[in-house]
Amino acid sequence: MESERILQHHIPSRFFKLADGSVAVRWISVNGIDYTDPFFEETIQRALSLQENSSGGKLVTTPGELIRIAEQMPESFPDAFIFHLSRCGSTLLSQMLCQDEDNTILAEVPILDQVLNAEHYGFHLPEYNKRKYFESIIRILAHCNDNYSNRLIVKADSWHILHYAVLREWYPEIPFFLLYRNPVEIINSHSKLPGMHAVRGSGIAEIPNTGEADHFSYLSAVLTEYYNRYRTIAADDAKAIFIGYERGPECMLKILTDSVYVNCESAKFNHMLQRSRYHSKKKDSEYVSDSESKLKLMLLAETSEAYNELRNVIDIKTAVHE
Repeated sequence: MESERILQHHIPSRFFKLADGSVAVRWISVNGIDYTDPFFEETIQRALSLQENSSGGKLVTTPGELIRIAEQMPESFPDAFIFHLSRCGSTLLSQMLCQDEDNTILAEVPILDQVLNAEHYGFHLPEYNKRKYFESIIRILAHCNDNYSNRLIVKADSWHILHYAVLREWYPEIPFFLLYRNPVEIINSHSKLPGMHAVRGSGIAEIPNTGEADHFSYLSAVLTEYYNRYRTIAADDAKAIFIGYERGPECMLKILTDSVYVNCESAKFNHMLQRSRYHSKKKDSEYVSDSESKLKLMLLAETSEAYNELRNVIDIKTAVHE
């Protein structure tokens, strides 16, 4: 396939394994499709309805060709990464940022997860090339529709906190925002509508000693692991910025814009903030806060301890910088 054909409004949608065991890249057209969905998988599904994706042959290249195609485009680096524990405001924050046309938001892009968790998906990507694949995908996503914006923000999957050290090595100067929330509230939210975050084998690395755990105990163990990772990052990474869910949408948005924007005009800020009136995943539905729950009984003691220790480290870090 000619690279010019791919460069015309096409993006790499996923890696997949061929019959001979080698890895290939599937491409789809996103001509006229914006990146404003809560999750990039929804953007892909909208793109698949385009005529050019539903007729004719499927566009496929090697991973090496992916890199060469990206090299034909201008360089592009993220202005920020957003990490989260799930159900702690990251989707709402990214949706607010989407309201500014000067932002491009890459929210939980499946093929980026495939790079970080290739073995989980059943194929091999050489470690020495993973960074190049990751950067190439971001570069293509940023430029494929000739509408490169002033700011590019990547929202990671929740389990990408397990790859934090690698991503920090790849992007040492970029601000990383880490969103967190009380574990009781997170479990309460998942009890109403379970997410991938709460399902064993959904992309999360195996958590020790959870083989016989029930659903809530497993989720509690996952959160314990995440809080412990967050605590280490809070202690070691001076560029990591922590945002608690309880601070509310306006504060969350202000912390990010103060860091990433040169100057965020009040009219633009208020326009973005208006999005917080609606459900983060259903932009046409008014937001209704979670009701109180008695799910504390389903929380492992070590989860509460890990969360409290994290808060202590964050409080100390905040006090030092004030």
